[in-house]
Amino acid sequence: MESAFARGIFWSLWVAAVSIPIALLPVLIWSWGFADAALFTAYSVAIMTFYLSLEVLLIEGLPFANPPKPNRAMSAGPLLIAGPIVMLSVVALQWLFIFQSKLVTVGATAAFGGLAYLIARSTLQNLQVNVLHNLHLIASGRTAMFKEIE
Repeated sequence: MESAFARGIFWSLWVAAVSIPIALLPVLIWSWGFADAALFTAYSVAIMTFYLSLEVLLIEGLPFANPPKPNRAMSAGPLLIAGPIVMLSVVALQWLFIFQSKLVTVGATAAFGGLAYLIARSTLQNLQVNVLHNLHLIASGRTAMFKEIE
């Protein structure tokens, strides 16, 4: 079972992420109708939850408690190059396949929501272990912090 602290990190990020499609819901209802707007909002919330459950893996320990690691900057380059390509591919797949049928969109929403739940359970347990490890390093004092070799 993940800790309340790990869940709090997840839910604080989740509320910020899903507030955008929920805030746009009245405008979407006005222009698309209730059924299409509600389906699009539910799909957006499921996708954002799925992405967030994966991105929790990038949090190492307590957020903002450690300085950035220099070797992490090396992995950011390929991510910055591949990220937009992957995002454009996903957008194209959504418009070509998922958004062509309401039934497919409902199925994709359920699938992404279920995957997000399963992945979030695992990643939050991983985050809890990282937070506890980081707290142990901080509690062991400054002298132990400089002796550790990574």
